[in-house]
Amino acid sequence: MIRIRFFAAAMLFASLSACTSTGFVSDESIGAGGGTIAIPESETVGTGPVAIGLVVTADETALSDGSGDAVYLAAKLAASSLNPPQASLLVRKLPKSDKDLRILAGQFVKAGAGFVIVPPDADSLLQLADMVAAEGVTLVTLGHQADPGRSLFAAGSSPQLEAVAVADEMARRRYKNVVIVAAADGASRALGEQVEISARNAGVSAQILKSAEPGQVLTDIETIVGGGATPDAVFFAIGAESAAAIVKTMRLDQRLDKVALVGNSSWPLAMLDATLLKGAWYAETKGNSLASFAGKFRQAFEKTPTANAAIAYDLVVLAAALPQVAGEDAYSVEVLTNKFGFKGISGSFRFDADGTAGRTYTITSIK
Repeated sequence: MIRIRFFAAAMLFASLSACTSTGFVSDESIGAGGGTIAIPESETVGTGPVAIGLVVTADETALSDGSGDAVYLAAKLAASSLNPPQASLLVRKLPKSDKDLRILAGQFVKAGAGFVIVPPDADSLLQLADMVAAEGVTLVTLGHQADPGRSLFAAGSSPQLEAVAVADEMARRRYKNVVIVAAADGASRALGEQVEISARNAGVSAQILKSAEPGQVLTDIETIVGGGATPDAVFFAIGAESAAAIVKTMRLDQRLDKVALVGNSSWPLAMLDATLLKGAWYAETKGNSLASFAGKFRQAFEKTPTANAAIAYDLVVLAAALPQVAGEDAYSVEVLTNKFGFKGISGSFRFDADGTAGRTYTITSIK
């Protein structure tokens, strides 16, 4: 029965993820060490029977303080750690021209890569999907743009879902006024804006500060306090290490001692400062093992991963696992949107009918 196959796929994904979690290696063959690792133009990792494509570009880092090459490194680590070897990971840098994009599409088709992981919402995403869909290739982006009719799925974490979880918890804690620290653009800004909207919808006054620079954040908050509206909390749409630097400056003003600290779902990836961030809370994806993954990622590369890196790791494992239980239909809409979903280091997720990944969030406090 197809239900049994789907359930088996979910369990196999979980078991493969568990197996790779004990198989991290740190030799030079997968780029260990503290030096900067450039994203290659072209590379093949592993010798397994399942060809998996990976299109890479520099990842955004503000949300997690992670390394810009973390997606590449995490995917490479996943492919190298599968035991027995299951994957041949075809790494290609994101093309800059239509001609190069067509060449890239041809390479993936020729190699038999039925599952290709692509950067978040790249401008050429739909174009690439149209080039390969007819050849039975499924694209999965680390962003949010999806179209199952084009065999395009989105595995990125939803800032809207996280923001609602955060806002609901703010309302439950009876916060009245919060400020938000976010980078000027990118994923950090998108999450900050969503938290601002969701907080207001939940009856909590919210505003995004002008800068994420520690001194300027302190100045802006002190200005707000001077106006008679001491915030109940600060939400950080930035990495925990960057947030800790801001908290250190905030502690210079005793009026801010009781201001609550709220982080984002990438914080489990950081080496949290338990002294400065004690009592802070954040929404994280249900069932994740991000802290363990981050520790092993650091052991291999001496770098901090990003949230997208964790998702990329899961997608490599998923792509390698599904053909074992679903055969030629491994990456079909029916299989990918099965009601059981999947579970990996980034937590439990399920591709909905619209092709986007649904996740459930839970609240965690730093003790």
